[in-house]
Order: sequence, then C-alpha cells, then structure tokens
Amino acid sequence: MKTIFVTLPIGLSVRNILFTGVLDRLIARGDVRVIAISAIPNLGDRYPRPDDNLIFEELPPRRRRTVASLFNYMLNLRFNYLNDDPSLTSIKEKRRWLRLAKPRQFLFESLLCRPFPKSRTLYRWLSLIHHWRAKSTMAVREMFEKYRPSLMFATYPTAMNEFDFLKYARDEGIATVGLIHSWDVLTTEGQIVVPLDHSFVWNEVMRTELNVIHGVPKEKISVTGIPQFDVYAEILPPNGKEEFLRQQGLDPEKLTVLFATSAGGLTPEEPEILARLVSAINAESPGKVQFLVRIHQQDNINRYGFITEPNVKYQVPGVRMENLVDWRLMDKDDLDLLRDTLAYSDVVVNTASTISIDAIALGKPVVNIAFDLYEQGYYRSVKRIFNTIHFQLVVNSKSSKLAESVDELVSLTQRYLANPELEQTERTAFAEAMCHKVDGKSAERIASFLLDALDGKIARRDGLSKRMGQ
Repeated sequence: MKTIFVTLPIGLSVRNILFTGVLDRLIARGDVRVIAISAIPNLGDRYPRPDDNLIFEELPPRRRRTVASLFNYMLNLRFNYLNDDPSLTSIKEKRRWLRLAKPRQFLFESLLCRPFPKSRTLYRWLSLIHHWRAKSTMAVREMFEKYRPSLMFATYPTAMNEFDFLKYARDEGIATVGLIHSWDVLTTEGQIVVPLDHSFVWNEVMRTELNVIHGVPKEKISVTGIPQFDVYAEILPPNGKEEFLRQQGLDPEKLTVLFATSAGGLTPEEPEILARLVSAINAESPGKVQFLVRIHQQDNINRYGFITEPNVKYQVPGVRMENLVDWRLMDKDDLDLLRDTLAYSDVVVNTASTISIDAIALGKPVVNIAFDLYEQGYYRSVKRIFNTIHFQLVVNSKSSKLAESVDELVSLTQRYLANPELEQTERTAFAEAMCHKVDGKSAERIASFLLDALDGKIARRDGLSKRMGQ
C-alpha cells in the first residue's frame, strides 16, 4: 500500500480536489491510501463516500511571525523585483497601490529588499540560507512519521499554508507535486514557496507563465484542464431550467440576469451598481427580466439588504467556516448549483471574477463592470483590475463586454438579453485557450498524473519521463 499526502488548506482546494472526485480515483486503484489534510475539522463527516483508504487529518495550525515566514516574505519581494517580465505588470500595480494606500507597509517591504534588491546572486544565497535554516513543525514531522507517504501533493503551493509539508517532503526525498489552483496566482502572488518536482496547470497560458516567470522547465509541467469545470460537460435534463428557476424563487417565463458579486473589500460600490441596474432594467422592460444575485464566498449578503424588489433573488452558496481564509466550504452540490445557475441564466454580470471564465466555458454572454460610480484614484479604482495580466486575457479576447458606466452596463445587458449569440465565436476561442478541455475528464487527468508520480514514472529533479511531459 502506497500513501499520498494531499493538503487542502483553503475551501476552494477542498471543493476542487475532494469534491471533483480526484481522490476517489486515486483510491479506486486498490493499493493507494490517501491522507487528506484540511483546515476543516471533521471534514470526513461531510464527505458522502467514506473509504478506509481515504483518511482525513486536520491541518496543523500554521506558525505566524516566524523567521521562515519573514524569509519567504523577503524572498517573494525580491522575486518580484528581479522579474522584469511584462507578465508581472499585476505585481508592479500592487506595489504602486501599496505605496499610496498603505505607506508604512510599503516602507517596511522596501527596507526588507535592501540592499541590492535586483541582485540574483544575493537572491540565490538568501534562498539557500532559507532552505538550510527553515525546519518543519513537530506536528508535521510526526504526521510524516505516522503515515510515511511516498508522494506529497500540494494544492496551493504559492502560499505558505503548505510550506512545512513541502519543506519536510523535499528534505526527506519524497516526491512533490503541486496544482496551480487559479489563473491569476502566477502573475500576482510571487514565487512557489518550495520548488516542486512537478506542477499541474489549467492551460498552456499558465504553463508558459510558470516556465517564463518562475523558471520551471516545461517538461515538469502538465496541463490538466480545470477539475471544477468537469460538471460543465454533463448533460442537463430537458426540464431542468423550469425546475431550477422555480427552486430559486424565479419565473421560468422571464429572462434571467445573473449578478455575481465580488469579495466585499474589493468592490464597495457593487450593491449600489446592482440597485441602479435593477431599477433601469425594470423601467425599460417591466415584468420581463429577473435577477439572481450570487454572493461571493468572501462577500456579505447584508450589503445588499436595501435591494428588495420582488424580481431580485439571492443565492448564498456553501457553508460558513470560521477557520477558512476564503470563508465558505462548497461541495459537489455547490458545484452542481453553480453549473445550473450559469446554464439557466441568460447573461452574467460581474466585475472581474473568475466566474467570467465559468460563464464563457458554458457559452454564456458576460458583461464586466469596469467603472466606478464616484471619482477614485487609479489605485483605489476597479479599473486597475482590468490592467492585470490575467484579466487582460479576457479583455484582449473580446469574449466579454466591458461596461464603463451605468448606462453602458444597462445597454450591454439588454443587448445580450435580446441576442445572446453575439460574440459566441470569441467566447468559444477563449474557452479553448483557458480551459484546455471541458470534457469532464480534468479530475481524471490529475489523478492519472498523480499515480504516475507515485509509481516513479517521473524522475527526481533531473528530468521526467516522457509521459509526464505530455
């Protein structure tokens, strides 16, 4: 029996790996045991398919304000200074914003990068010292001794959440594999905290970013597609739309606008923008259009309490978890809920969320909110988001429409309600580029590559097998 450690430090990791069936496929082989390590207590009680070879452990609390964390913070800053690649526009934008919004933090970070912030030699020496000095916690070491894994699979390797696990695995010669969990992290979050033997990414765009910006050889990167998008390949029942809309308190005879909110701190004006959109469309198309407002996992529905029109309904997915940094836990039912919500809506409105990709993958028209209601400095404006490298992919593809005022938001929404096929060619091309394949097999590909790694079909740091490079 071989053992795989899988760390699931945030709610999205649990949803995207556990509830897409990746772990079920691993243990289905019969000679594999998976230890799923999560910040959620009693996660095993929430999982509907118990198995003796799927064991749940609680993620040990991460030590904060340690020397290792400070070193990683400093190395991350230097990594950003060293990389002048245009793809790091997003990080440079963050630095400019920080200088205006949080000058003390900006000064602290600037001091941490001194002297010689662009010295590659100093960066390498500091990395060596960090690797030599940093030690994993006793709780992590004891977990490795208890289960003796042959493979370590990290699902958020750009953050410190899994640092102790990856560091100990690397020191002990245990193979490490990481999943880059979102399209924006490679250009916004800095370095991979511990070098990996192999990485999984959604698409060729991310594969190039990981290669060019982070220096990972392309043969050490596998393109898998997006596991949480596997449900989008499922055939929906012919009467599903009517049943779903009624469950949401909506009228199947009306057109539906899905308004997907963002994290509250990012978009403080969204509630007022939604109110103006509802008011304008109700005036222009009385009795014909309804709104389903999907609350982001890091947003608060109370922000929208003043919007009480009867044709506005709210959807709050997941279960609130105080110990999750992304606030809410979502499972397979929530994946199905998101699929149905998108499939049965007529147009999707959001600021600059990943839900734009979800909607485009399902062929749904998207309108992005690219304006502020009130005058803002650039670095406090939502407009800055559309200059980030990851969202420039959407902008340049012309697969969505950017509204630059309330009037334009209303007219673009009405335009798509009248003719949802507009820009379908652009949406299809963008989906192919960003999703790799929406064929229901991304979780299967991840599991297959993990089993290859477990069986030694990938070489250790000095090259990889032909299959893993495919």
